[in-house]
Amino acid sequence: MWDDSDPTPRQIHGAFLRYIEDFHQQHGYERDFSALASALGIRIEPASVNKAFVTPDGEARILLDASTAPARLLFSALHEIAHHLFWRAYDGELKAYLDDHFYRQIELVRSHEEEFCYEAAALLLMPTQLLQECIKSFSYSPLAVFALAEQTGASHQAALRRVVYAHDIPVHAVLVSPDRRVLDSVSHGQNRERYLVGKDFLLEADHPLVYRRYTPAELACFDAPVPFKGGSRTWNSRVLAALEPASGRILGFFMDSYPINHSQMQPLF
Repeated sequence: MWDDSDPTPRQIHGAFLRYIEDFHQQHGYERDFSALASALGIRIEPASVNKAFVTPDGEARILLDASTAPARLLFSALHEIAHHLFWRAYDGELKAYLDDHFYRQIELVRSHEEEFCYEAAALLLMPTQLLQECIKSFSYSPLAVFALAEQTGASHQAALRRVVYAHDIPVHAVLVSPDRRVLDSVSHGQNRERYLVGKDFLLEADHPLVYRRYTPAELACFDAPVPFKGGSRTWNSRVLAALEPASGRILGFFMDSYPINHSQMQPLF
């Protein structure tokens, strides 16, 4: 797969996601985790934890916490399937390369694999063609995130990552509840990915992201500081924001500049 040098984790990551795309296309973009597990010869059993593993005699297994809410259970199941796919991808080459890169650093291997499989589960839950339709209709924006979540049954958090990671646009994305609590945030792209916004904190009532009035199904454009959990309010950014009427949640994209003619932006699939 690689000619002269061993791949970096970033290259392994990219190769795995391409593998997932090909696999999913070959299986008709199936989103039923039981059907995918059956096709892969993976046995699923109820348990109190979620776990993917291979038994000593080579049987592929997944344990699922049956008490989990249905939407979360679907994502968790696809996440565990993604682990099996990572171990099998290109006859195990990707797993071997990752182990070699972090030789004897087991926690780093696990951390990277978890990150890879989280994104792979998002690909399986929210297939590329549905993502493309949402981007075509709503451009690169919070509205595309809300639309993708509604169409696939994914959480806003999962749909947010799917949209953000599909584009090479530096952004701090912040999801806020009706009571001003930051539920989730994503830091992505050059410069911004190094500075995490954080979550589980209250945004001040006078922050532009929460005090302004929103029109449902419409984007709001304004300037505001990135609301870091640590309290810093010095990084002013352009903001694309929208309200999701059913939940009352607000999602803001904090960027260096508005995408040029962002209604015609093309995602990086």
